[in-house]
Amino acid sequence: MRRLIAGSAILFLISTFSLAANLNTPATVGEGKFEVGLDYQYIFDKDLKYKSGYELDPGESVYGVEIDDLYRVLVRGSYGITDNVDVYVLLGTADAEVKGAAFVGGVTWDYRMKTDNAFAYGGGLKFSYPVYENWILGLDAHYVRHKNDFSAHMDSAVAGYGISGDATFQEWQVVGVVGYKIDKFLPYLGVGYTDMRLKLEEDWSDGDHTTSKYEADDNAGVICGVSYQPTENITLGLEGRFVDETAIGVFGAYRF
Repeated sequence: MRRLIAGSAILFLISTFSLAANLNTPATVGEGKFEVGLDYQYIFDKDLKYKSGYELDPGESVYGVEIDDLYRVLVRGSYGITDNVDVYVLLGTADAEVKGAAFVGGVTWDYRMKTDNAFAYGGGLKFSYPVYENWILGLDAHYVRHKNDFSAHMDSAVAGYGISGDATFQEWQVVGVVGYKIDKFLPYLGVGYTDMRLKLEEDWSDGDHTTSKYEADDNAGVICGVSYQPTENITLGLEGRFVDETAIGVFGAYRF
């Protein structure tokens, strides 16, 4: 009972104070085994920087661009190539909200965008290596992509425009973690590198068409999380990420 209470407390504290998005428990599924899981990922703050696309005069700029909300629900199918190496695919849905601002023509413009839900897909590799007694090193590398229809508004004190089009989100991530197994719990901590790209193909209400590109403002972040294995076949977990983004992830999986 004490262990259950302690584990619940750890999960609660991570969900309250920690903040992250991708699910990187260092444990692998085992050679020749399959695992099917569900990952829920919620990014509620990630800064982006404008890269290219608009014809800006000197003194004009696009700034303050950030992902306000990004939800992903992904089915993860994993297969153990060896006891220490997994390959997995990700299939699911995603939607997002983005906001930003621009100073153009001597006027400040506010921008808000909301996407429809869309198909998301990706895949990755996971490596684990037991180093000493209950200590485990883990490395995860993956890619996720989704292309969403969106609607947006660009407004200022003097005018406003409606915008619609396609938003393509791409994310690459490499994460290294160290975990320590405590009975059925596996808390872990690590660092990661994330590269997120956003491309907007925009149809403006005045008949104009533009293509703008953005990338992550920060790439390095801290990962912390915990997984819980109530039985040999079931794994549950919670993960947080901060510094490069503020986000949280929850996952559950069944091993065959």
